[in-house]
Amino acid sequence: MKYLSFDIECCDGKHICEFGYVITDENFNTLQKVCLTINPEKPFNLTGRKNKKDCILAFSEEEYSKSPTFPEYYDTIKTLISAPNTVIFGHSMSNDAAFLRTACRRYNLPPLNFKFVDSQVLYKEFSGKTSSISLENAEDIFNLDNVHQHKSDEDALATIKL
Repeated sequence: MKYLSFDIECCDGKHICEFGYVITDENFNTLQKVCLTINPEKPFNLTGRKNKKDCILAFSEEEYSKSPTFPEYYDTIKTLISAPNTVIFGHSMSNDAAFLRTACRRYNLPPLNFKFVDSQVLYKEFSGKTSSISLENAEDIFNLDNVHQHKSDEDALATIKL
C-alpha cells in the first residue's frame, strides 16, 4: 500500500501552474517528493485582488512560463493517480479535482477520474466545525512545521503530516 498526496497551484484560481506530490509507504515514509511547474498559458492574477489575500507562489511567473504545458504532464499525472494499491489524499481536494477537470477539458484530454480522501472534510467531520479550514490554519492548530505555503510539493507534504 502506498499513499499519494498532491496539491495544485493555479495562476488565477482556475488554471494550473504547479502540480506537486508526495508518495509514501504505509508507514508514511517519504518515497518521492516532486514539484512540477506548468506553463498555464494564462495571465497570473494572484495579487492586488479586491477582498482577497495575496497569494505568493514559490516560483516566478517567468519560470512557470518557461515550463511545459499541462498536456506534457498529463500521462505522468494519470499514472500517479491510477497506480494500483494507492490511496490518494489531499486538502481541499474538490478544488484540485476541479482544476484537473478544467485542464483536461481545455486541452481536449480524457478526464482523470479518481477517488480521494480530503483532510479538510475529515477535519470538519471530526472537529464538529461547520466551516472549512485552510491548510495553513490546520498546520497551526496541530503544531506542524510550517513549510513554504503555496509550493505544491510542500503543501502535499504538510497534508501528509496533518
